[in-house]
Formats: sequence, structure tokens, C-alpha cells
Amino acid sequence: MKTTNNIPNSLLEDIQSDITYKKSVANLGKGICYIVVGIAAAVLLMVMEIGTSSWEVWGLGFVGTALIIMGFVAIFGSKPDVYYKGEKVAGYQAFFANPSTAAIGKFIDEKNTETLRKTMNTHDNGLRVNMAMTESGSLCRYRMYKYVPFEYKPEGEIVEIDRENGVAFAGL
Repeated sequence: MKTTNNIPNSLLEDIQSDITYKKSVANLGKGICYIVVGIAAAVLLMVMEIGTSSWEVWGLGFVGTALIIMGFVAIFGSKPDVYYKGEKVAGYQAFFANPSTAAIGKFIDEKNTETLRKTMNTHDNGLRVNMAMTESGSLCRYRMYKYVPFEYKPEGEIVEIDRENGVAFAGL
């Protein structure tokens, strides 16, 4: 399953010199739109007649305040996008009930998506596989993480794969 910038630092630690981080233009645009609509709601609240019912005033004030807060969170609270040598990196992760890293690695190498789907877990405990991949495939790697009470710890090394295997994994 594709994630939104949920790429562990331990997956990119050996190539940090080629990694850059940039704020998402989409998040900036979304934040600005939220703030503009929130300010419009606040202005509308100020110019409304005093004789309107209190629920309308309360509702408009709540919507305006919520939109302004959402705008600031979208602008300042969003995680920056990850770029590898100028190319955007997409993150993927999947959870597996099978704790065998060797078996999961073998299924990924063989592009055995049917078996991978059967061993996938719906909740996040056990084994997690995180993959980072660029569109062109210049970076395509994964690492497995085992659940140790309250956190995931890296299990094994970073594995470089070709783009075909990466696309097969991303299709899960």
C-alpha cells in the first residue's frame, strides 16, 4: 500500500547525501485555500446582521476557525516530500503475519504477489516491509522491520531490487 511520505530514515541512511526534502506544493496550495475560505467565513460573520439566529453565527464561526486551523496544519505540519537525485521518492509499506523474513524476501524476489497477498496482515503487528521507489526505478529498495513491543526495529539489511519487483510489490 502506498504511503504518504512514511519512509523510515533507516531505509535511506546510507544515501543521505543524495536525498533532499521539499515542502509539497499541493499541501501549500491546500493550506492557502483553507485559510482563504476560513477568512471569508470570518468576514461574513462580521458583516452578518445581528438579528440572525445564534446557531448560524456559531456554525459559521466554528467552520471559519476550523478551516484556518486546518490551513496552518497543512502548511506547517505536513511532512516534506523526499527526493532522490531530484526525483520524487514514493513510499510503500505492507504488514505480514508471516514472521519469516527469508520467506517474504523470496516471495518479493519471485514477484509472487498472490502468496504475498495471502500472508498480508490487516493490522500492524508482526513483520512490516517498507519500500522506497522512484518513478524511473533509479532507487528501488526495501527493508523489513519486526515488531518489538511498542516499536518496529530493522530486521536484516537494505535490499536493492529492480523496478519490476518494485512495481509488483507496490501493486499489493
